[in-house]
Amino acid sequence: MGDKVAETDAVGGSDIESELDRDIGIVGAVALGVGTMIAAGIFVLSGLAVSNVGAMAIGSFLIAAIVASFTAFAYAEFAAIYPESGGGYMYVANTFDSDLTYIVGWSMILGYPASAAFYLASFSDWFYRFLYPALSIPKAIPFWVAGLLVLGLLLAVNLKGTEETGLFQIIVTALKVGLIILFLYGGFQAFDASVAATSFAENATNFDSLFLTSALVFITFFGFEAIATNAEEIKEPGRTIPRAIFFSMGFVTVVYALVVLVIVFAINNNGFIESLIEMGRIGAPAGVEGYIEANAEVAMALAAQYYLGGFGFYVIIVGALFSMLSAANATILAGSRVKLAMSRRNHLLNSSKTFTRH
Repeated sequence: MGDKVAETDAVGGSDIESELDRDIGIVGAVALGVGTMIAAGIFVLSGLAVSNVGAMAIGSFLIAAIVASFTAFAYAEFAAIYPESGGGYMYVANTFDSDLTYIVGWSMILGYPASAAFYLASFSDWFYRFLYPALSIPKAIPFWVAGLLVLGLLLAVNLKGTEETGLFQIIVTALKVGLIILFLYGGFQAFDASVAATSFAENATNFDSLFLTSALVFITFFGFEAIATNAEEIKEPGRTIPRAIFFSMGFVTVVYALVVLVIVFAINNNGFIESLIEMGRIGAPAGVEGYIEANAEVAMALAAQYYLGGFGFYVIIVGALFSMLSAANATILAGSRVKLAMSRRNHLLNSSKTFTRH
């Protein structure tokens, strides 16, 4: 708190005084990683992955995690060597010439707002589709209002300070993980090892779909960049960042694997299939996999509704909204750190007079 960066002209001979406090501990760093990795992907891609390769989707997530870990290892090493704000931009800046650094920096400074916009647009869409009817909100209110209000909330939290932003991230991440754990608890009440074994066996030689699905879910593991980008405000970065990166990736991999199993149990459960028929979502049991593939974004919610009762559907919807919220928050925070790093190296077109409280 009370940390401040004062900047003079960022075009010619800038003089930047940095007084960033290290307010983020291991829990906050993990929350940044998990909060970004468990975003909309777990709610959309899990159902799609299961429809492609059944329980072998666990293998797809594992392959994606292993491949992503090579990049994560590089980030962990660089973060320990250069514990400064900026993440990948700073690593390139300390390794290559300034022209390449400039290109990478601007790619990141444009990419982070685009990612945040995607998360907020997804938040608005899900809120409009699922909570407007549940809360009897008039459809006359534009769908983008929810996203705009959330953006205002996130900007206010981020302007307040790094410690407050980190606490907000921890709370939101804990809430969504708690809701996912509730979903897993309900799903594993129907645990059947033979169902999982059969699904594995049926898809064991489907290598094309296995690797294509792995490529599809690969992007879900890149939340570790948000940890490295905030290295300057993480306590004991040489120890904390590598631990936070690999704990986040390991935790998220386990969560994805368990979610895959629960969805596999659902689509092979006669009671679940009958519930879809009763709701008019499918006409016959044979249509369940096709329905899940076409409506992957609600696969978890429908499974939760069957396992937990009527409120289960909204457990997942609210969990998805929390996921988008935490991912947007981490992205906004990381994007501001890239801006700070670029200012220090005169790579911003205009001056930024003050960069307050982070």
